[in-house]
Amino acid sequence: MYNKYLIKEGERIDYLANKFNTTIDKLMEINNMYDYRMFTSGREINVPSNSDYFTTYTVNSGDTFFMGDNFICVSFT
Repeated sequence: MYNKYLIKEGERIDYLANKFNTTIDKLMEINNMYDYRMFTSGREINVPSNSDYFTTYTVNSGDTFFMGDNFICVSFT
């Protein structure tokens, strides 16, 4: 299972691999990319869902939603 992540300006594949606790080879494999230069800013990629980068939060009555730099992926079920 994978989460989606939008590559930001200046993020390189080695940084992304470290950020999501995986390897460059694994990122390339799960995104069907054969060249690390395909990882460019503005591109949406798959990243491992077991990464510590993503957290789960149960929405409670009275909670409000805001968008911050650390919140890039939100899903409601």
